[in-house]
Amino acid sequence: MSAELDDIKKEANLKHYKTYQKVLICILPFASVVILSFTAWFVLNFITFPPCLLYEVGGIYCPSCGMTRAVEALINGDILLSIHQNVFLIIYIITAILIYIELFAKIVLEKKYKLSVCNLKFLYAMLILLGIYTILRNIFPILSPV
Repeated sequence: MSAELDDIKKEANLKHYKTYQKVLICILPFASVVILSFTAWFVLNFITFPPCLLYEVGGIYCPSCGMTRAVEALINGDILLSIHQNVFLIIYIITAILIYIELFAKIVLEKKYKLSVCNLKFLYAMLILLGIYTILRNIFPILSPV
C-alpha cells in the first residue's frame, strides 16, 4: 500500500507538460545545431576579433584563449585540433548534452532524472578545473593554443 502511495506522490510531483512543449524539446537539439553552426560560420567569416588583452599585455593565456579557433576546428571536423586549442569547448558541449538529457527526461518522458551537472558542487569543480587548466597551460607549452 505504501509503494502505491509513493508512486502517486512521485507522479503528483511531476508536472504534466503540453504536447507542443514536448515537441519543442525534441526539436531543440537540431535547431540549436543549425543556429549555432550558422552563427559560428558568420562570425568566423565576417567578424574579426581583437587579440586577447591578457595575452597581449601580460603574455598569459586566459582560460578562453583558443576558444574561437577550437570552434572553427570543430566546425571543420578536426576534433583533435579543437581539443588542442581549448579542451574546455568539448567539456562545455558534453555538459550541455547532459543538461539536455535531464530536461528531455523531465519533460518528454515525464520522469525525474537528476544528473549531477546541475548543482553547485559541479559548478565549483568546473571553476577549480578551469583555474588549474589556466595555470597548467601557461607552464606547459603543449597545452597552449596553436
